[in-house]
Amino acid sequence: MAGGRLVVHRAARRICPLLGDEDVRAVGGNPPRSAERGRGEDCVLGVGTRPLADFGLSGGDWSRGARPHRRPLLHHHTTIAIHPPDTKMRPSTPSSPPSPATRSLAAAEKAHLHRLLLLVHTPLWLSAVALVVLTSSLKTWTTNAHYLSFSLLVALPPFVLPLFFPFRPAAIDKPPPSGPRSYNHTLSYALKFNIYIALLVIFGTYFGTAYFFQLMSMRYTFPPFLPTLDSDILRREASHTVPLFLYPLTHAYFTTYYSLLLVLYEYISPKTPLSKLVTVLALSYVLAFAETWFMASDMMAEWFAYGERNRMLRVGSWGYASYFLVGLPMLRRLDPKWGWERVVVEAGGCCMGVMVLLEVWGKLMGAI
Repeated sequence: MAGGRLVVHRAARRICPLLGDEDVRAVGGNPPRSAERGRGEDCVLGVGTRPLADFGLSGGDWSRGARPHRRPLLHHHTTIAIHPPDTKMRPSTPSSPPSPATRSLAAAEKAHLHRLLLLVHTPLWLSAVALVVLTSSLKTWTTNAHYLSFSLLVALPPFVLPLFFPFRPAAIDKPPPSGPRSYNHTLSYALKFNIYIALLVIFGTYFGTAYFFQLMSMRYTFPPFLPTLDSDILRREASHTVPLFLYPLTHAYFTTYYSLLLVLYEYISPKTPLSKLVTVLALSYVLAFAETWFMASDMMAEWFAYGERNRMLRVGSWGYASYFLVGLPMLRRLDPKWGWERVVVEAGGCCMGVMVLLEVWGKLMGAI
């Protein structure tokens, strides 16, 4: 009985497997006086009656001696009562697929956030980074507070911008039949997207950076007074450390990278499985190559460099692309309706997928 709850007299307890264990609860005591005695064919259902045959049973089968060697499962006065649905109980039927209006609403919410990140957040953090690099401001920073406050500042807009420019469902042409919902930032796609990226950044920076140090000849030359946070187990050399301020800084540009990938993928809209695979491979490699080319430039050489720049661009970009090869299809699955538990689980699966691809790339290509 989907969406409802059956209460069955104890004499009919063995009928429960037929009705569904999650919907049936056996109760003790005597049947109510209103139950019509002597009629095994019918059962009282609230204010009406229905034949027991509706439940795959017949009163005569059980009460007229069809099986004299066994105790009857149902008495003549068995009462089955149907109560209103209990919202706390797990539904016995699977949920229906989302309607086209619901899918359109989710797509509109995603598009709104990615446009916001690409058109507002990206120019902000690019301008801030260009300012401190071109003016050599990093050379004048003498404490960790300078570095950490800067990285937190550029990582803040993805969390704050949706509060000032929230998604308005009423703006779409055809809102769902239930009407536009009020905006709740704690349950929004924007916050779930940011937390997803934050978990990926923390995992990748703490564990994944070791692959860049050991296999891609990457090196940092930041001041030694900066606190670091990385895996002591994976680190092979004392210089292979990750400054703490890089965590929020990485979040700033990873939100841009994944927003760009998602927007381009939706624009291309590949249809066949092969075209989808080619699109993910191409977008991931091009983005990894572009980011590597910029970071390995002479402008950044004082703080960041690769041992073999040309080989890193050609071959190492595939290793870096592991983050996007896994992250792009996984983030496309992110749904505004997901609960926080699923968001965290999906992000964890994405992190492990990236780790597996980095390991495979390292086995195949070796150190650069």
